[in-house]
Amino acid sequence: AKVGTDGILEPVSDSKPKVTLAVQGFVMPQYVLKWALQSDGGARAVDAVVVMNTPVAPGHKLPFVLQQYKLPLVNSFVAQDAMRSERFLEGGGPYVMTLSDAERFREPFLESMMPGLAVTDTLVKCKFDQLIADVDRLLESRSPADAPAVRVLWGVSDKYLPAAAAREWCEKRSVPYTAIEGAGFVVQSDWPEKVVDAMRSILL
Repeated sequence: AKVGTDGILEPVSDSKPKVTLAVQGFVMPQYVLKWALQSDGGARAVDAVVVMNTPVAPGHKLPFVLQQYKLPLVNSFVAQDAMRSERFLEGGGPYVMTLSDAERFREPFLESMMPGLAVTDTLVKCKFDQLIADVDRLLESRSPADAPAVRVLWGVSDKYLPAAAAREWCEKRSVPYTAIEGAGFVVQSDWPEKVVDAMRSILL
């Protein structure tokens, strides 16, 4: 049996429904986006990819709070900090996180060290600059008519990934760009109604 993303999409590819992937954030979304754009990967089964506040252009860097997970000695301490996830998410946008939301993000890290160690292992192994370059190369080599269709929704108040750079990259790669005013890095949580409206216009 297949494992990984190919295995997940194998049942739906057989029944031929419309498949749209939505990605947001650092590291894992870049792996998914790279897979979706490859002719021997997701391009066979995925109709569209919606990119939301995800680093895609060469020059996009990991925020320092994530770079620390790649530093020897330092990463063993940050992996134990149960409040880092909420600080990271809150730091990327214009809003203060509610206490109840913060507690939900904190809970897994309080119960076990495994989530922090998993983040450390993922970031240590990730060749971030190469990953971004691979995604950009794949987009550069395709035409707008190629599958899957790529669309960008961007929370313009993102403090990690400036909207101007994202818009410029979209123009360069002929990728449609939709600005989500009043939202930051976690655009789907900051203003879900606007994201839903934009997604409807893409999917319908």
